[in-house]
Amino acid sequence: MLEMKRLPDGTEKSELLTKLGVKTPEAFVYVAYEQNRQIGYAVFENAAGKVTVTYAEYQEEELLDGLIRSGMAWMDDCGLSELYFSDKLDTDLLKKWHFISDESNYVNSVGDFLKTCKKCRM
Repeated sequence: MLEMKRLPDGTEKSELLTKLGVKTPEAFVYVAYEQNRQIGYAVFENAAGKVTVTYAEYQEEELLDGLIRSGMAWMDDCGLSELYFSDKLDTDLLKKWHFISDESNYVNSVGDFLKTCKKCRM
């Protein structure tokens, strides 16, 4: 069974962020597990309220979609509204999943995005 959850502060999160060179103290990570085996992650760096997805590792493109939407749901719960995407991510894939367009590389309102998304929570 596929499970996505936010990594709690601790050794696993710290080791991943150190490996990636992430120094943002308020970074959060969503990880995907299948049968208790990690199969992907997305790193969200929160610098003074500006949240950016900076790194992601995934085996299937649908997994990236799910990881980002999971992080967006948590952001919405925390009152964070804008989500930006690093140029290190696959822009064609982000466009395919309707996160960005040719005109912008961010989601202006995470809450509105989730409300209008047919695949997201209601």
